[in-house]
Amino acid sequence: MSFAVVPFVVLAGGLGAVARFLVISALPVTSTRLFPVGVLTVNALGSLLAGITLGLLSSHVINFDFALIMWAGLCGGLTTFSTVAVETIVLGRNRPRIAWLNIGVTVIGGCASAAIGFTSVQVIYL
Repeated sequence: MSFAVVPFVVLAGGLGAVARFLVISALPVTSTRLFPVGVLTVNALGSLLAGITLGLLSSHVINFDFALIMWAGLCGGLTTFSTVAVETIVLGRNRPRIAWLNIGVTVIGGCASAAIGFTSVQVIYL
């Protein structure tokens, strides 16, 4: 890794955080929408982008420095485990089944999104 990558990781992280803010603001948890759709959306999208990045790196389309910018920067700023944890605790106080559903959908959906991104790149470049 080159230290010249650090400012780009910071910039990409900021862009990811702004995108997360916009998506979560557009899809907030409300009295009629109890499930945290916005957080699920950014986490699935970030996982998809991470999988695509892994596929591109594995196919030698991008270098490791660019992958770090994507993973640590953009995907790191876009996705948020801490928000998942807090929303799951809040849901668990009054709606434990929805809290468990949130955990399951987040983990399975994130892994599935990453696998879809990785596989799609592998299909293109093989």
